[in-house]
Amino acid sequence: MHVKAFAEKGRSAIDVPNVTSAVLAALQTPSTCVPSAAVLLSMATTHHMKLRREQFARVRHLDCFMSRVVSVCYGFEDEYGRCVVGSCDKALGLANPCLPSDYRRSQYVALNWAKWPLFMHALRVAKAALWLEADVVILRNPWEALLTEPQLGASVHDAVRYQYETPPCTIPRLVQSDAVSCSRSNSPHPHPEPLNCGQLLLNSLEFASEVWASRPAVFRNGAVSQQGHANAIKSNYSESGMPLAFFNHCWKAKRHVHVTDPCALVSYHVTCEMVAKTKHAAMGAAIAMVAKHGCAISTPTALTRRQLNAFARRRESPHRLTMQQRDG
Repeated sequence: MHVKAFAEKGRSAIDVPNVTSAVLAALQTPSTCVPSAAVLLSMATTHHMKLRREQFARVRHLDCFMSRVVSVCYGFEDEYGRCVVGSCDKALGLANPCLPSDYRRSQYVALNWAKWPLFMHALRVAKAALWLEADVVILRNPWEALLTEPQLGASVHDAVRYQYETPPCTIPRLVQSDAVSCSRSNSPHPHPEPLNCGQLLLNSLEFASEVWASRPAVFRNGAVSQQGHANAIKSNYSESGMPLAFFNHCWKAKRHVHVTDPCALVSYHVTCEMVAKTKHAAMGAAIAMVAKHGCAISTPTALTRRQLNAFARRRESPHRLTMQQRDG
């Protein structure tokens, strides 16, 4: 039962185990389907661990992909990539990451902030980190979509790329997609905070560090979220939205878009479902949808040599924009 006093309790930062050595080990594993110097990151607690079977169901056969997956796993360990185990000891009290964490509780706020130290740990050794929350189904190898010719420049050189909060249907150049079409009668206006933290591609340790430095001393439900801080700070960096094939279940639920080609979808984020049970069901439905349409699974050799070396050849990580660059 939701108790307001409990929801508004102040929470301290959750301890995030350092994943730098795990990321380094992943980077040292050669891959034919993930770019050099790049990893995929995720995080789950005991409340989310049952979602991981669906999250990786469509790519678990790809050893070249799974060998570059690094997750923080609070209170459990599994076979999906490398699990860096975090503590759920009851002695941690309100700093226990495995306390219930739905969106109405301050624990949810603390857990959401925990992703930023994870990014910082990873970007100390990786040049690119693709982050997918535990409720995102990977329908096909996302690196293939991020490194196509139209997307490659932004994916390699922008400090952050993100899933849109709402699809920018009133800006045609941003919604060109084989996977999705906008509903003309219900097209949303551009969202004031377009960055949704469920799916992110990060190329800048500086950006991740600045977001983490902006955190409040105490985490409370109803305060400016980590997503709000990230949206404000991204204006100081080169940034862009991901293709709409990095799908948000809310778009469909709110009838903003139609899925025109399920096989063109890259991922499916069930963010509008509020509890693990309904998230699990929605993730299963997304997998069933692509299976029904006979969508091909990813192969180990889909990336070209140029795509595989795209991040490794980048000389510098994206830095904070100068005032002239922002104004220009």
